[in-house]
This record gives sequence, structure tokens and C-alpha cells, in this order.
Amino acid sequence: MAIIQVPADQATIQAGINAAVAGDTVLVAPGVYTESITIDRSITLLSSAGPASTIIDPPALDYYLVSIEADNVVLSGFTITNPDYVGTADASGILTYNAGRKSNIRITNCIIHDVGSMTRNPVSFGTYGINSGPVDGLEVDHTIIYNIGNGSNAAEAVGIFVWGNDNADSAININLHDNSVSNIINPTDDNSGIRIGGFSSNVGINYNTISPSVKQGIVTSSGMIGPTTITHNRVNGATIYGLLLRSPYPQTVEYNTITNNGTGIYISNTSFPPTIHYNNIFGNTVGLNNASPNDVNATNNWWGSASGPNTPGGDTIIGVSGVAASPWLLQPYSPPSRGIRFF
Repeated sequence: MAIIQVPADQATIQAGINAAVAGDTVLVAPGVYTESITIDRSITLLSSAGPASTIIDPPALDYYLVSIEADNVVLSGFTITNPDYVGTADASGILTYNAGRKSNIRITNCIIHDVGSMTRNPVSFGTYGINSGPVDGLEVDHTIIYNIGNGSNAAEAVGIFVWGNDNADSAININLHDNSVSNIINPTDDNSGIRIGGFSSNVGINYNTISPSVKQGIVTSSGMIGPTTITHNRVNGATIYGLLLRSPYPQTVEYNTITNNGTGIYISNTSFPPTIHYNNIFGNTVGLNNASPNDVNATNNWWGSASGPNTPGGDTIIGVSGVAASPWLLQPYSPPSRGIRFF
């Protein structure tokens, strides 16, 4: 397993990748690299000094900055910024789908920002920080994503989007943790910090921070094919929903802090009844809206008041079906410190 250094051994990142074989590490020195790259072999692409000083900023009209087209890839330590697109194409900081279903992809210790034009219209589908199609084994961690957007009235903007095509071409074993997402901007309501699409399963969304501007914080899909765990996240200032739960499979929502959103947690009519415990849900216009036909267990949460929900100072609970909220927490849950910095 060789270490190929850029620019000492190869002048560009892409040249370093092209010179590598499976198992090699391409080690990139600080600098601004005016290129977009394709990782088409099982390697580690690593910066030597971290994302603040190692920047991929492509030439004009490149709309996928980093395309991961192989299994067993680690991408670590880069700032990825400023993709553009021609006509109605999409823009993505990192794409993982061009060569079919992947396995064992890790994206860590990166900064992804200013993806797409906030005024560009039309856009064919959307603008994304990370756009991950069918995969078995994806980890995204310790990554900061901000300023993702477009000006289209018919397209979406998403910080991290994970999706499958069908039961065979699915997205499974997904671990999104310790990321920060903010400033997701476009005119439509299809605007979210973290979105899990259809044909996805075994998804963990843990220890992430979603901050303004964003319209929907964390979103699951009515087309999912397996369970989701949403724990220890902080979702603040989503103008529509902090959490939008739509999956027909089990969803565990625990130890999150969900504050200052339009609706803290919205449970759609497609949703399997989630379990919602030990969360801080307060300062929202509506704390929880159960639009599903099923009763929901939401006991042992803090609603902003020691008297519980639907009391002065406490968030409200509404819905077409019942929500079991008693007993509730008499004071906020105090989340543990991870003791982990981004970089």
C-alpha cells in the first residue's frame, strides 16, 4: 500500500488518484486545487493539514466536485466549494452514484459550502452538499455543510441526501453523525438539513446539529424499507418542521433537542408510530403534530414546562390520533458531552 503525495509526486489530486491502486493513500498538501475529481478506485484520499487549508474549488461549469465511483473509499480533510452547473443540471458537493451501487464509503472531516447558485432557475432536480445514491455502508461524520441552495421554484435543496432506487438498489447501513448543517436556501418547501429518501434502511442519524436557515431539519421518507434511529441531535430554527417523520418502518427518536421550529415533530399519515422519549421539545410553534392514524408513545419528554405539554410555557400537542405524553420530564434532559471537535 503506497502513499502518493500531491503535489510532490503528482501535480494534481486527480493525477494522484489515477496513479493509485486499491489500498493506496493519496496524501494532499495544503493548497487550492482548481479541479473537480473522480475517485474510481478503493483508496483513501486524505489531506495532510485538514480542510481549512486544503480546498477543492473547481473551474466554472463543473457541477459535481467530488464523484465517488468505487467501493471502500475514505475521503477526509477537504474544503469542497463553489460548483456551478449548465442549464438545468443539478449541483452536488459530493456525489456517490455515477457508477452504480457502492459499499463502504466514509466522508469525514470535511467542509462543504456554497454549492449551487441561490438565484439559479431552473434546476432539474436539486442542489446538495452530499448526494448519496444506492450504497451498503455509508458513514458521514465530523463534516460542516452550509450555503446549499438554488433559486428554482420546482427543485429541492438538501444538506445531506441519501436515497435508493429499489429494493435491490437500496441505501442501507447508513451512519450520519457529528455533522453540522446550516443555511439551506431555496424558494420551495423541499428544503432540508438531512433527508433520507426511499428504499433506505438501517439508518442512524446521531449527534448532528441543524441550524438556520432551513425549512425542514431531519426528514424520513414514506418509501423507506427499514428502521431509522434519530438520537442526540440538535435541531433549531427550522421554519416548517424540526423532524418530519414519514417512514412506514420503526423510528426511534430519543435524546434530541428540538427547539424554535415551526412544528417540532410532525408525524405524517404514512408513518409507523415512532417512539419518542427523553427529548427536549420546547419553544416550537407546535411541539408535536400526530397526523398519522396511530397512537404515538411520547412519554418522558421535556415540553418546556414542569406542568407538561398544552400548559402555559409548554409546547402544544395536536393531531388526529392520540399521543401518550404522561409522564413527562420535570426538567430538561441534559445531553452528555461528546468531547469531540470537528477537526
